[in-house]
Order: sequence, then C-alpha cells, then structure tokens
Amino acid sequence: MPPDSDFESEWGAGTVNARSDAALAHLRQRREAASATAGVTPMFAQGERAEREPGSDDDRDDGADVTTMTDRPRPERNGTAEKVVQQVTEADPPKIVPVRLSLDAIRNPPREQFLAGPFFPLGKSSVFFGPTSVGKSAALAQLLFAFAAAMSSIWGLPLLPGGGPVLVYTAEDTFDDWIRKAAAVLCAGGIAMERALERFYIMDNSEGIARLSEVVTVRSGGPMESVSRRVARPTGERERVIAAAKEIGAKAILFETASRMVEEEDNANFSALHSDVGAVTRETGAAGIITHHATKAASKDNDSAIENARGGGALVANARNAVSLFPADPDVAKQYADRFPEDVVTLAHGKATSSTRRHAPITLVRCDARYGAVFRLPDEVARTPDEDIAHNRRMDQKREREREQLGRLYDVVAELLVLGPVSQSRLRDRVTDVGVEKRKLEALVLLAVERGVLRTAPWPGGRGKALELGSDPRRPAEAADAGTTRDDLEDNT
Repeated sequence: MPPDSDFESEWGAGTVNARSDAALAHLRQRREAASATAGVTPMFAQGERAEREPGSDDDRDDGADVTTMTDRPRPERNGTAEKVVQQVTEADPPKIVPVRLSLDAIRNPPREQFLAGPFFPLGKSSVFFGPTSVGKSAALAQLLFAFAAAMSSIWGLPLLPGGGPVLVYTAEDTFDDWIRKAAAVLCAGGIAMERALERFYIMDNSEGIARLSEVVTVRSGGPMESVSRRVARPTGERERVIAAAKEIGAKAILFETASRMVEEEDNANFSALHSDVGAVTRETGAAGIITHHATKAASKDNDSAIENARGGGALVANARNAVSLFPADPDVAKQYADRFPEDVVTLAHGKATSSTRRHAPITLVRCDARYGAVFRLPDEVARTPDEDIAHNRRMDQKREREREQLGRLYDVVAELLVLGPVSQSRLRDRVTDVGVEKRKLEALVLLAVERGVLRTAPWPGGRGKALELGSDPRRPAEAADAGTTRDDLEDNT
C-alpha cells in the first residue's frame, strides 16, 4: 500500500507501517518463537498491531518478554484519531557484580579534578543557581571563556591547568545573546578571547523543545501477572550532545537552563535530568553544569541556602556540586557601599564533593561593560570617568529613595502619635504605608534615628524606648542633629 507520508514525517521514515500485514506477521513470528523458547505465553493476541522502534535492528535477539510501550496520538485521518502502540523488547540489563577494593588502588586513588578551585568536578553534574537577573549566565560565561583561554585563575580560583574546550547547550539564551556575552568579556579585557573562541562551541536549542530523555512505560509479564514501570529513555538530542562533546574533546558542558529541559519542576523530572547530564559527563569526562533559578521566597529574602533552588529538592540533592550567586548580604555590601552601592554579589559554594571542603564565599562586583556585565574582585575594580558618572547617578537615586522612605515613615509616626506612644512593633502594621518590607523596617528606623528624622525617648513606665518626631527629611533646612545613635534603639520593642 502507499506509504503514509504524514505518519512517517512524524515518527521517522525508519518506522514500520502499522498497516503492513507482512511486517506484522514477521514480528509476530519472531515474538512467538522467542516466547516459546523462554516458555512464556505470547503477549500478542490475534489481530493486535505493533510498531518497531525507529531505527531498531530486526535481526537482534529479543530475549525475555519485556516490552516498552508508549501510546502516542496518530494524526487524524477521516475525522478519526488513531493511537499507535510502540512495543519493543528490552535488552538484558547489564549485570552488576561486586568488586573488591585492592590495597594498591587505595594507595594511589584517582585524583578528582575541577574546573575552578573546588567548583564543578569533571565527570560529574553540578548546579549553579541564583535569582533572576543577578548575572548567573554572565558570570558563568566569563568563567568558561577564561577556562577555554587556558587562564591560570579567575576571581582567585585556580583553573584546571591548560583549560580545555567548552560546549554550551542552551535552551534559554540565543546564539546572538552569547555573541554579546563574548563581546562584553572582550571589552572588559584580561582574557585572551582569540584563544578562547578557538575552543568555545554553542548548540542553540532556544527555539525548540529541549529534552535529553523521554519517559516511556516498560511492561513485562508472564501468564499470571503483568508488571509496568516508567523509565527515562535517551533522546536523539542527548546523543547529539555526547557526539559533539566527544568530537571537540569538551572539558566543560553548560546546560542552560533546567526549567527549559523538564516537563515539570519536580523531583521526578529533576532526577531524570541529572541522570541524563550524568550520562553525558560519564561518556565524555567533562564537567556538567546545570543553571537554574532560585525560588521567589529566596530571591525576596536573599537566602542562598541550597534548599532554595526552585522546584523539587532533587535538583541539588542529586548534584555533586552546587554553587550559588546572590546579592551580597547587607553586612558585606556595606563595606563597599561608598564605591558599589548596588553591584556587590556573593559567589557561594553551597555543596562540595566528598573529597573537598566548601570554599569560603567570594565577594564580586558586577561591572558594566559595553555589551553586558562582567564580574571582578573588589580590589581589582578601578572606575573609569564614565563609571564615576554612572556611580554618582546611582548614589543620587539611592539618596532620593531614602528621602522618600524616611518622609513616609515620618508621616506614619506623626499619625500614630495622636493615639499614644509609638514603638517599632506598632510600625510593623503600617509597612505598606511606609513602602518597605517588614524585614527592612528596622534598618529604616535606625537610619531615621541616625539622620535625626526620629528621636527616642523613655517609654512611659520605664521599659524600652518610644519614638518621637525629629526633623522632616523633606525640609533639609529644618534638620537638626538629634544626638541619637543606633544604640538608643537596642531596647526598643
């Protein structure tokens, strides 16, 4: 009969036509012969249709009666939607046998290698996560370009001697985005980009569906029972990544981003993703890095704990290494507030391998290059005249925001004083009117006392401190030094 072109275009030209009686008869004969040899009743009943897996070998030994079956919708024909059932036999699983450790082996154990310091071990999968727009992709791009260029170190982290080729499998940023990232690193200087680009490769799947495996149902059974289980099967995409990595000899493979490579952000899907990336790293010996986002709560609270990667906890739990990039904590950022008011981040080693200790957090400064952002250690940053202008502009904007917040706080305290003494606890119910989050209210009150916008007085009855009005921050001419410090609020509740 004529070939079904629609069907073949969807499932591949190698698929045996479900309507081919000859193919069905041939498959049934092989199935019955295999079942008879194993002493098992054939699972194919008279009249059932079957599909061979695309690209399968008809001459192989099917072995035991274990089948992989997937119901997939077939294109509608004459208004009727048909379903095609894939049934292929599964090869015998590899036998796992116990192996005894030898004294010679443990005297000379294999040395674990990393891309940078104790970050990103070769042959294993790692996770790099952080809030949206913090600069994860830019930071990783800078590190990987330095690695490809065989630089000796970056941000104080020693790089693997000699570096190596890098493969980026992107389901998020486009090829043009990566051109801009490379341009930003080139403009920033310090990395031999000509050498790096000779060993830097990109597989752009940002417009397609990126899946390294697909879930199928495996059914096995005999005359008395049938057992089903769902397993992940490699896709052609995963095989292409492995082939490309082997061809270029990749030492590092970046997968961005996890949310684009799974159906759902849950434990089952993240475990399957790690299994896929782990298979790629074992085949190639490269370090696999998966990028991901932090939860909304973690982004809001600036909490870089490894449990705060978005979705199921299996993403970080199954990773051999976890690194995060978050805005620096206030205590760290205030050390650089006069130079970098809003551009300080912390690179944290959230999870180490069993052979290494966790690295101390690294403070970095985000610097704006011509085509994007790059990161440097604070001591390495020297501002240009243009950066000084931008810095002064940001400082002016920061002071204006503070003035507006202090003005609203002044108004709220004035309203509450009509009803009696005011404490910080009473202000917590009015954070919306003040325009700050609850966790930032205390810092704003301390700033108001320090600036003389509010004053402290003994609480009636002698316990704690009460807040009183100082000078309206919107009328600087009336401002006066209240002589009150942050220590005055230690007992204020």
